[in-house]
Amino acid sequence: MPVEHTCDMVNQSNDFYDFIVEEDFKPELYGIPSDACMEEFGVKYQFLHLPQTKSLDAYIDQLGYTAIPKAFGLMDTTSVESTGALRLQNQPVLTLRGQGIIVGIIDTGIAYDLPIFRNEDGTSRIASLWDQTLPALENDGPGSGSVPACKVNYGRSFSNEQINLALQSDNPYEEIPSIDEEEHGTFLAGIAAGRYDRQADFIGTAPDSSLAIVKLKQVKPYLRDFYGIEDGVPAYSEIDIMNGVRYLLRVARLYMKPIVILIGAGTNQGGHDGRMPLSDYLSTIADLQGIAVVQAAGNEGNARRHYVGRVSEQNWDTVELRVGKGVKGFNIELWGNSLNTFYVGLRSPSGRVIPPIPPQSIGGHQYRFPAEGSVVTIYDRVPKMQGGDFLVLIRFETPSEGIWELQVATRGDFATDYHLWMPIRQFVPEDTYFLSSNPYTTLTSNACAVNSIAVGMYQHLTDSLTPEGSKGFTRTNLVKPDILAPGVNVYGPMPSGAYGTMTGSSVAAAHAAGAVALIFEYGIVKGNFSYIDGADARAILIRSASRKENLEYPNRDWGYGTLNVFQAFQEFVGQI
Repeated sequence: MPVEHTCDMVNQSNDFYDFIVEEDFKPELYGIPSDACMEEFGVKYQFLHLPQTKSLDAYIDQLGYTAIPKAFGLMDTTSVESTGALRLQNQPVLTLRGQGIIVGIIDTGIAYDLPIFRNEDGTSRIASLWDQTLPALENDGPGSGSVPACKVNYGRSFSNEQINLALQSDNPYEEIPSIDEEEHGTFLAGIAAGRYDRQADFIGTAPDSSLAIVKLKQVKPYLRDFYGIEDGVPAYSEIDIMNGVRYLLRVARLYMKPIVILIGAGTNQGGHDGRMPLSDYLSTIADLQGIAVVQAAGNEGNARRHYVGRVSEQNWDTVELRVGKGVKGFNIELWGNSLNTFYVGLRSPSGRVIPPIPPQSIGGHQYRFPAEGSVVTIYDRVPKMQGGDFLVLIRFETPSEGIWELQVATRGDFATDYHLWMPIRQFVPEDTYFLSSNPYTTLTSNACAVNSIAVGMYQHLTDSLTPEGSKGFTRTNLVKPDILAPGVNVYGPMPSGAYGTMTGSSVAAAHAAGAVALIFEYGIVKGNFSYIDGADARAILIRSASRKENLEYPNRDWGYGTLNVFQAFQEFVGQI
């Protein structure tokens, strides 16, 4: 007998596809039953959940490729002192440590029992924890306490009171079985907000701030298959991240505190122009008083997954793509401006040629290559939700090893640039890449959100760039990354209680998130700039960044410079 599902259950059900549609979406106009599960999200978007009774390709024909949520991966493979935060913690006039501020982290969870996430009396500094991976319970924990757990539609949410009760037991993880298996979220929480550990000689950037944590669940199997992501590789849905952001805002409202939201995951899917649904949502909320968003810029600088070309109606451009052995599959997105129409042809490693075919209004062109055992599908529909710029999706399934060629052609009056992006390095083997790749415009697509703070990484011990760091600017030439922060071999906490090192732009973003918490504490909690929002905090970090004398800024490698929050107060507050 088939299992019945309610709309509250479909987020965790593998029997449903998930889509992001605009708030004025009319199901009947797209051939969708009027009783389909619609999840009202707000801020321009809603989520549509449809049963897997027909193929995903059939739904793409109805809704378009951009309705599919993007898949996100983790941005990683005496830093606090270099940012200036340690001097602010110890400066006698200000003594800024993040008190009265919530640092919200959307990642892989947290080892909530570690001492660095507790107050001096042993109680938890975690205001709220949502584990999306846990099965939901009918009645989840005590209803008493000053601030209850936030209600969620899937997973389990735990209040500060529930976490404290668990910490009093002999085995906390029997009471709250939320474990950070990837170790990533714990590390970021420690860098952003860990309290002083004398034995390890470690302290986070904003050690007196509260924490709110979202542990993301893995993408559903259909998305893993559609994007060609191997089993076991951490991957997260855009919808779950958007729901995580909304949850953190609810926590901030319950506690009536400012919040800094840190997102350490990223994706190459989308137009890299700040207009994908998640980016749009983040830009909107970061322009509100007491809310800031900090994002990792990415680790794609030397991944060879970006190509930029130029094409006119009189000629086409040939792009060479090397595919390694045993690749499950991957998608390539072509983005061009709305002035021209783009279309793509193929040449397989065995020499079979598919000439460029002008776009069709519905569906895609599917090509089978029996000699290689490969299937390539080309979708070419203008996306509704991203400003009308032209998008072509090239989807490879079981591509054969060797050199593939894409022939990119255009129809229009203008010679124009276009960009191609493959998935982030975690999702595709290292031996699959563009032969003539371009290291610039390699920020993750979500990091291009206008009002969020995009943070790249540098080697703070040598004051030098690292080749892995993603580089600017956005596809529309918006200056990103905003700043760089320490992100190479950074020392921090692991869930076991031991300490180790981690490299990645998400580590850099954790430093910046803590720095923004200090700015919010001075501005809002201490009453000096009570109106401050995320866009203001971004401007303060940009103005106060350390810059090299021999470079011109803004810089595609360095953004506006490196994080120096002490200088922000020294130069613009004038009280040091």
